[in-house]
Amino acid sequence: MQQTNPVNPYDGTQISSEIIQQLENDSKKRGFKKTVVVYALKYGGSAMGKIVGSLSPSNGKLLKKHAFEIGDALDRMSNKIEARLADFMIHELGFSQGAAKSIAWAIALWVL
Repeated sequence: MQQTNPVNPYDGTQISSEIIQQLENDSKKRGFKKTVVVYALKYGGSAMGKIVGSLSPSNGKLLKKHAFEIGDALDRMSNKIEARLADFMIHELGFSQGAAKSIAWAIALWVL
């Protein structure tokens, strides 16, 4: 059984394979950016604290002190958002699993 592309919920048209492929490619690039931010927080908290500290010394100290925990939380939260959003697209909107995961990843990166 051949799987059809998902339907755009706004106008009822089918989403093309080219658009889905572009979203998948773009989401891979954005995933790298999220990873960089998480690692910068977890393992470069001092540097991040200095950057923020130039705007607000007290906020810079807070970030420096809690950077690892913030990076860890960001990673966990984004993963949960991605999973729930992908499930919604698969079960409620009829997206393929690959498309739903890629789109959810891209959205989570823009939101977070």
